[in-house]
Amino acid sequence: MVFYAFGNDEDYNPLRGVLLAENLAELLKGEGYMGRILNAQGPRPRWRFTTRGIKEPYIEIDGIGGPVAIRKLTHLSDEAQDELVAKADKIYREIMNDD
Repeated sequence: MVFYAFGNDEDYNPLRGVLLAENLAELLKGEGYMGRILNAQGPRPRWRFTTRGIKEPYIEIDGIGGPVAIRKLTHLSDEAQDELVAKADKIYREIMNDD
């Protein structure tokens, strides 16, 4: 699992977390995964318990402004994990530095 958190400075925009989650979901779709987003504060959706959903990476956001996580990375090879996290880190930096 990889967590992305946000600062609490005066320029902080909680909608960046939503934007980050959406962009990370698009990254997952581009990599051939479902690209699902799960709200950690809501009930677990049905897809989460399917054969594919149990082992496939997905995005979890803990409410607007909360941390964003990429979950289920351990089911990927080390190389695939490293590649996905590098791409996700780039997206994070682009969104967080977009002032």
